[in-house]
Amino acid sequence: MQPSRNSPEELAIAALRELFESRGFRRTRPGRFEDYNLYAENRNFLTSGHAITFMDMDGRLLALKSDVTLSIVKNIPDSSLSAFEKLYYIDEVYRVSPETHEYKVLSQIGVELIGPSSPLSNIEAIDLALHSLSLIGSDFVLDVSHLGFISGLIDSINLPVWAREQALAAVYAKSTHELKTVLENSGVCHENMVKLLVLSEMRGPLRDMLSQLSSMCVNDCMHKAVQELKELCEALNGCGYTDRLFVDFSVVGDLDYYNGLLFRGYIEGVPKAVLSGGRYDNLLRRMGKESYAIGFGVELSELNIHRKRTNEFDFDALIIYDDGCDLSALLAAQKNLSESGARVRLEPSSSDEKTFSPLKIYRFTQSNILLEVPTC
Repeated sequence: MQPSRNSPEELAIAALRELFESRGFRRTRPGRFEDYNLYAENRNFLTSGHAITFMDMDGRLLALKSDVTLSIVKNIPDSSLSAFEKLYYIDEVYRVSPETHEYKVLSQIGVELIGPSSPLSNIEAIDLALHSLSLIGSDFVLDVSHLGFISGLIDSINLPVWAREQALAAVYAKSTHELKTVLENSGVCHENMVKLLVLSEMRGPLRDMLSQLSSMCVNDCMHKAVQELKELCEALNGCGYTDRLFVDFSVVGDLDYYNGLLFRGYIEGVPKAVLSGGRYDNLLRRMGKESYAIGFGVELSELNIHRKRTNEFDFDALIIYDDGCDLSALLAAQKNLSESGARVRLEPSSSDEKTFSPLKIYRFTQSNILLEVPTC
């Protein structure tokens, strides 16, 4: 079988689009620009925390779109939806790199499930996330956490507001030393400190961790979170990927925006998460919406950076032609090769052949003869 000529990003888009549409999702196309106030009012929800701004001809401050979810949610009716909006997008976002402060254009594809409260939305989102990862990498894991469980435990030990934020940051960083320092400075007793330290280091297959999670519950919030995780595991038992579903409470988010499930997906060969998502009912409330929502996005740009094309050659045939050859005959030779499905490039003999990486090299002589050049 001939290797694919598409980039990892293009292959992922084709596969994921087919998956999403097969599940009844319809494509949405948010605009390229947004009113800057949308981002200013939801700064903590943004991955980079910054937006690239400019003035339009009427003097309004606009921003290049830095988050697709915000653009979708702003157009959802304020009143509760009676049926789900199941949307997917293929889009670009514009961000400022926190490391280099350079502007970046990032490609994404993702889904949003927005509608009435339903336990199925959690299950459907995680099932789609697992299948999405399987389509872009054979070796993958999906790490899942639950903010209800984390916040329930933190509430039970009465941490002050400043300590809550620092404790969540330490859990996210998997820094037990930093977490211990925060808890000690907050006067947390040894028993409660141990619970949070155990939580920060916890990681394992979801189905194997449910019993331990149940034993840690101290309030209704935590019990409800574990029940959701149990229902999720049971419902996905037949999907074939439950062994790729892991608990990891370093997957956290801003409690003003997120609630319930949060998740991140990884594939072999890419050091960063390629998929991230979660439940964001709190964001809808902040924006005056009564519906419920969960979704995820796949960072396509990461695939192109860290994964090579499945085709290692630039093209199938390179024809190096001599000066003085018959150009009409040269084009006929190119057409003859390309009609078999090959990608054929023409270059003069003055070109440096080492610049290219073709499958085969040919020379077209002044006598209008096409000769294959042996390659090492």
